[in-house]
Amino acid sequence: MDDRPADGRRSPFEEFKKLRFNVVARRDDTVFPGYLVATIPTATAPPVLIPGGSLHVLRVEVTTPGDRVRRDAWVAIGRAFRGVLFDDWARLRQNPEALEAAATFADIVTRNANLFAPLSGSSRAVRVSAATPDIFARFVESNDAIVLVAANYTDAEQRVTLKFDADLPEAVWQNMETGGAVNFVAGPDGPTYTRTFPPHDVVVLTIRKQYK
Repeated sequence: MDDRPADGRRSPFEEFKKLRFNVVARRDDTVFPGYLVATIPTATAPPVLIPGGSLHVLRVEVTTPGDRVRRDAWVAIGRAFRGVLFDDWARLRQNPEALEAAATFADIVTRNANLFAPLSGSSRAVRVSAATPDIFARFVESNDAIVLVAANYTDAEQRVTLKFDADLPEAVWQNMETGGAVNFVAGPDGPTYTRTFPPHDVVVLTIRKQYK
């Protein structure tokens, strides 16, 4: 979200595009939910207004750690938001660690727009076995793909086992950040996935439904 005055001090859209951001928001009290969101224009495409209510606003301070930005941005996707607005640009650009995390997130989502754009909430269940209740684990899905987002909200490393219904495919899931393959373990009541989460870590896995 770019809150600077509309004059020569505002960064050109090229700076946002270089970082792989694809929308920009301006505060506007005359519209709901209080800001106007548009796609960043290109040489061949003018800006297009999009519904702000479908996006999660992630407030970033100058001191916000990058791992919190990464975690909370992906959790927003896991909560079925269509995207993330980083609020605001003036603070974000003063925080190199947070800016790198935000730009990396934006790059993954932008490069995989065909995967992320159609996602919506899922009724698929995730049962969490962990020493703390502060583990987020949720599915979102489209007609073509399933995405699992799981995150550790604590300051400590957590060994977590996620348990799924029997109709969930076990293999082969892809880690959307690293590109690596992940296989779930078959169990009598459905597949499971066990992982050690560092503090404030998050994992984003996907599988195409054609591979079920």
